[in-house]
Amino acid sequence: MKIDIFKFSLVLSITFITSNFMVRVFTLPYFLTSDVFHASNIDTFLWSYCAYEFANRGYVSKELENYIEFSSEILNPMRPYLQGCYFSPGYFLIAYSFFKIFGNLYFMTYLNFALTLISIFLMYLILKRSYDNPIVNSIILLLSTLNTYVLIFALKIRPDIFSFVFALLAWYLIILRKYILAGLFLSISAFLFKFQMITWVLPLSFIVWSYSRNFKDIFKFFVSSLALLPLYLILFLYAKINDPGLVDFLYASNTVPIQTNLLDILSKFRRPYEIIMCISLLSPTGLFYILSSLSTPIFPPRAFQSVFIIPFGLTYVHKFLRKFPKMGKGFYLPRYSFCPFAYSF
Repeated sequence: MKIDIFKFSLVLSITFITSNFMVRVFTLPYFLTSDVFHASNIDTFLWSYCAYEFANRGYVSKELENYIEFSSEILNPMRPYLQGCYFSPGYFLIAYSFFKIFGNLYFMTYLNFALTLISIFLMYLILKRSYDNPIVNSIILLLSTLNTYVLIFALKIRPDIFSFVFALLAWYLIILRKYILAGLFLSISAFLFKFQMITWVLPLSFIVWSYSRNFKDIFKFFVSSLALLPLYLILFLYAKINDPGLVDFLYASNTVPIQTNLLDILSKFRRPYEIIMCISLLSPTGLFYILSSLSTPIFPPRAFQSVFIIPFGLTYVHKFLRKFPKMGKGFYLPRYSFCPFAYSF
């Protein structure tokens, strides 16, 4: 019986993510670290504090007098726990709803898990409709799912998984040639959840071009992807006026010098996984991603937005190699070894 290796990679990804989630939820005592938030780590507190305060007090206190268990870790004059008030309004509303309905964020973990599985299936659909080689697609899917970031997507209650799913939906809508709607979904991803996802706008604009060959469609997508930018700018200016130290702190924490980023790429040629990721950057989507990420971290663990966009570049690399039969055959060497590549990190 012939096995569909691409479907097998999908099943493997879902099984691995599900097993990891179940083991951590039901066996690890540190999974619940706060009686107040029932959350998975300190990041949850940083992103959810404002929603909790507003849900229970009707206003947000800038002091931490009621959260002694957190104070020693995040007592900072920059008040990083206020970032959820300004920079992820979509997540704020979701967390606020959970606090109002359930009193904590525990059940949000299961929502995150469901969204993680949806993201895996969306990546599968995107690859299936984008490229015809099951080996290459399997490598990309496994590289995109069996990594540290996706493994903790469901366990970290923060905006990342919401942003990632909306960006993948935008990508899939591009395949369906619904460019304005795709731009709106990317705008939701970047400006309502995590701003870092704006780094996808140039790679996805190229993908629009690959389907349409029409600059009007690229313009439609690009403009609609900025639809929620005014809201983000208003919140940014409000934060700059009320908490200027917070804005400066977040800027310093999320930016790196351009030369550091470029040197980081060169330093990655060590393990098979890193080599494949760097080769993937030598593609149109990879180069556009680098161009839009020059001042921000390009690779995980600081760059969740790299999870699928970088490995996808392998499709273009393989298309190029297929023009040269001997090189193209060489690319099939991972047929029996791509799984170790996926697990090597």
